[in-house]
Amino acid sequence: LADDPLGWFDFLKSFETGLLARSTLLRAISAMLPVDPDALGEAIDAGLVTSIPLGHDVTAADFLTGGLYSWLWRHEQEQRLRVSQGPVPGRCDREAWFRYWNVSKTGSLTAGEALRAVLRNFEASSLDRPRIEELQRRLGRVWEDSNRQRRAESGHCNPQELTLHEFLSEGGLYDLMEEEFGPDQALFGSKNSAPEDGSPAGRFSSEGCAFSPSCGSRSKARKRKEIVANIAATVLASSPRPTQPLPR
Repeated sequence: LADDPLGWFDFLKSFETGLLARSTLLRAISAMLPVDPDALGEAIDAGLVTSIPLGHDVTAADFLTGGLYSWLWRHEQEQRLRVSQGPVPGRCDREAWFRYWNVSKTGSLTAGEALRAVLRNFEASSLDRPRIEELQRRLGRVWEDSNRQRRAESGHCNPQELTLHEFLSEGGLYDLMEEEFGPDQALFGSKNSAPEDGSPAGRFSSEGCAFSPSCGSRSKARKRKEIVANIAATVLASSPRPTQPLPR
């Protein structure tokens, strides 16, 4: 498809009319990607995929320039990337998760790579814009918290990416992500789960519960420290202070 999109279209089109039936096009896409053809059709009708409406018969120009081919190309590349990455890491192997998510292999995890990881982990449908925007907002808060912490510790940080050491440090990005997303993890299947209807409906495969609360020893220790510190501050604030100088 990426090498010859027009040839792919010509292979599927009607030789009599030169047009491609919309239903045939959607079924062909669902055979290539984990997307439900009905869900994709609804997204197209809602204007979420293409810049122009698609009727019952689609021209090559509609397919190539209307936005559908661009959408299909991006998702096909993402699918190829997932296959090339191999099996997901072990549940609690944080360093392996960092390297698995760092698809650019630069040694620094970017905000975009972290977002891709969250969307995959929760099997967020590319057609479910509200869900994607919700997860993006939540990750944005976590990422900013990580930046503030890194600036407080070292006086500076790269706001767009972080190193493995920063990712693994106590209270670092992984701990923050685990605190934010861990409680939700039980709502989603493991890497071996499948949708009830047998179709992924536009969802990427689960990344195997990367934010499992059972792996949160570091974040739990951090929470305990915060609780103890808050209790100590409350006790000190409520203790009576002497009004006269203490005898020497």
